[in-house]
Amino acid sequence: MNSTVAKEYIQKEKKTYGRVFSDITFALDDIDDFKEGTDIESRYFFKNIKLLDKYMTMVQNAETEISKKKKVLFVEKDLLSSEQIQSLINGLELYKDSYKKNLNKLVKCSSCKCLKCMIECPFKSCMACSEIGKVTDCDKKTYNFILFTNYMTRLYNSETRSYDTVKVLAQVSFNDDPYDYRVLNSNGEYLILKYKNNMGKEEYNAVEDKYKFNFVANLYEKNVGE
Repeated sequence: MNSTVAKEYIQKEKKTYGRVFSDITFALDDIDDFKEGTDIESRYFFKNIKLLDKYMTMVQNAETEISKKKKVLFVEKDLLSSEQIQSLINGLELYKDSYKKNLNKLVKCSSCKCLKCMIECPFKSCMACSEIGKVTDCDKKTYNFILFTNYMTRLYNSETRSYDTVKVLAQVSFNDDPYDYRVLNSNGEYLILKYKNNMGKEEYNAVEDKYKFNFVANLYEKNVGE
């Protein structure tokens, strides 16, 4: 790999993960004086920001090394060979691949409603989002709303007696309800179903409460429209 391509790669990484790192660290700085007595330190972004910190240091070090020059007669050339440059980029890719889920989750955390929330979470906090979701709406008392990206699951189809692959679009949790409520896309058909995970086994049921059905539908439309 030549230095021009490597520098383009590094700029892309800095733009993507540098923004995420800044958003999270600035948020942590803002709430540092008020975290005593809260559950902030148990949240995903607090416990895992060090992984992103290390990656950004690696990116910065790689950029410094790749930018070094040497003089050959009257011409400046890259100090590192293309093989050495490739080795540096491979190191970044290896680290990123090793912590792929962690870094993807931190990207979501950087724009999650939980990032600056100081109350002790009455819901499942970071446990509910996985690495492909983030809280986009929460009244901090009765409900919270998680929006997912590329989350696929299997849903039993009683008509065909087989499992369909469906997309999980969103999930709503109510503080007074043991079930979560999921918005699904099954081959273009939108569904709202009650959901519970029992020891790793997913359970879906019809929503009988019309108020909650409409509430979830309205909440979904509100959040995807923002």
